[in-house]
Amino acid sequence: MTKPDIITRYAEAFAALSPDNMASLMATVSPEIRFTDPFNDVHGREGFRAIFDHMFATCEAPRFHIIDIARPADGAGDRAYLRWRMSG
Repeated sequence: MTKPDIITRYAEAFAALSPDNMASLMATVSPEIRFTDPFNDVHGREGFRAIFDHMFATCEAPRFHIIDIARPADGAGDRAYLRWRMSG
Protein backbone atom coordinates (compact mmCIF):
# COMPACT_ATOMS: atom_id res chain seq x y z
CA MET A 1 0.00 0.00 0.00
CA THR A 2 1.33 3.43 -0.90
CA LYS A 3 1.68 6.26 1.60
CA PRO A 4 -1.17 8.25 0.04
CA ASP A 5 -3.38 5.15 0.36
CA ILE A 6 -2.53 4.63 4.02
CA ILE A 7 -3.14 8.31 4.77
CA THR A 8 -6.56 8.06 3.12
CA ARG A 9 -7.34 4.89 5.11
CA TYR A 10 -6.26 6.64 8.32
CA ALA A 11 -8.50 9.66 7.59
CA GLU A 12 -11.46 7.41 6.80
CA ALA A 13 -10.95 5.35 9.97
CA PHE A 14 -10.52 8.52 12.04
CA ALA A 15 -13.75 10.03 10.69
CA ALA A 16 -15.68 6.80 11.44
CA LEU A 17 -14.04 6.16 14.80
CA SER A 18 -16.01 4.35 17.50
CA PRO A 19 -15.06 2.06 20.40
CA ASP A 20 -15.98 -0.90 18.18
CA ASN A 21 -13.66 -0.06 15.28
CA MET A 22 -10.49 1.21 16.95
CA ALA A 23 -8.63 -1.70 15.32
CA SER A 24 -9.21 -0.11 11.89
CA LEU A 25 -7.46 3.07 12.98
CA MET A 26 -4.68 1.24 14.84
CA ALA A 27 -3.92 -0.83 11.72
CA THR A 28 -2.97 2.36 9.87
CA VAL A 29 -0.44 3.76 12.34
CA SER A 30 3.25 3.06 12.84
CA PRO A 31 4.53 1.78 16.18
CA GLU A 32 6.45 5.10 16.32
CA ILE A 33 3.37 7.29 15.75
CA ARG A 34 3.48 10.82 17.11
CA PHE A 35 0.01 12.23 17.65
CA THR A 36 -0.45 15.88 18.52
CA ASP A 37 -3.70 17.73 19.08
CA PRO A 38 -4.65 20.72 21.28
CA PHE A 39 -4.62 18.53 24.41
CA ASN A 40 -2.11 15.74 23.74
CA ASP A 41 1.34 15.06 22.39
CA VAL A 42 2.05 11.33 22.54
CA HIS A 43 4.49 8.90 20.99
CA GLY A 44 3.76 5.25 20.27
CA ARG A 45 0.65 3.16 19.77
CA GLU A 46 -0.03 2.67 23.48
CA GLY A 47 -0.27 6.40 24.16
CA PHE A 48 -2.23 6.95 20.96
CA ARG A 49 -4.77 4.28 21.91
CA ALA A 50 -5.06 5.64 25.48
CA ILE A 51 -6.20 9.03 24.16
CA PHE A 52 -9.17 7.49 22.41
CA ASP A 53 -10.00 5.05 25.20
CA HIS A 54 -10.20 8.05 27.56
CA MET A 55 -12.20 10.07 25.06
CA PHE A 56 -14.82 7.35 24.59
CA ALA A 57 -15.07 6.90 28.37
CA THR A 58 -15.64 10.61 29.03
CA CYS A 59 -17.39 12.06 25.95
CA GLU A 60 -20.87 11.39 24.69
CA ALA A 61 -20.90 10.26 21.03
CA PRO A 62 -17.71 12.02 19.86
CA ARG A 63 -17.28 12.44 16.10
CA PHE A 64 -14.43 13.73 13.98
CA HIS A 65 -15.08 15.71 10.82
CA ILE A 66 -12.06 15.85 8.50
CA ILE A 67 -11.67 19.35 7.07
CA ASP A 68 -8.36 19.01 5.23
CA ILE A 69 -5.44 16.65 4.69
CA ALA A 70 -1.95 18.01 4.03
CA ARG A 71 0.77 15.75 2.68
CA PRO A 72 3.59 16.01 0.16
CA ALA A 73 2.22 16.21 -3.39
CA ASP A 74 4.65 13.54 -4.60
CA GLY A 75 3.66 11.13 -1.80
CA ALA A 76 7.18 11.17 -0.38
CA GLY A 77 7.92 11.68 3.28
CA ASP A 78 6.51 10.15 6.40
CA ARG A 79 4.22 12.92 7.67
CA ALA A 80 0.67 13.99 7.07
CA TYR A 81 -1.50 16.50 8.85
CA LEU A 82 -5.24 16.26 9.27
CA ARG A 83 -7.25 19.31 10.18
CA TRP A 84 -10.40 18.16 11.88
CA ARG A 85 -13.27 19.33 14.02
CA MET A 86 -14.60 17.27 16.90
CA SER A 87 -18.25 17.28 17.88
CA GLY A 88 -20.29 15.38 20.41
